[in-house]
Amino acid sequence: MVDDGIPQKVKRFILERVDSVELLEVLFLLRSNEEKRWSAQTGSDELRANPTSIAKRLAYLEKLGLVEADEKESEMYHYAPKSEAVRELIDQLAEVYRIRRTTVLGLIFSPMRKAIDLASAFDLTKGGDDNG
Repeated sequence: MVDDGIPQKVKRFILERVDSVELLEVLFLLRSNEEKRWSAQTGSDELRANPTSIAKRLAYLEKLGLVEADEKESEMYHYAPKSEAVRELIDQLAEVYRIRRTTVLGLIFSPMRKAIDLASAFDLTKGGDDNG
């Protein structure tokens, strides 16, 4: 396998969790100003994207533990990785994306990612251990 300069944990995160360039754009937008609260509409305005799509990306990023919904206004989000290790991973991802954008895009759209998606759909370990 050719060394593409992307740390293995960053590559694994891209292949397993990043399904679009838009997702990265939303993540990096929130990361760029951690104190600011973003709604789907403000994110949409900034990125010139569909607000419904941005809302889905924000909800997914929250599920991943990368952003948090505001306690008072659940439709407002801010960047808040769930741990320092996750913060460091996203920092590495941002740097890799800045330097090796084409390589990252290749991973997002790679056949390997599609194979991982397909394998996840048929994950037989998720139903318990019933051998009967």
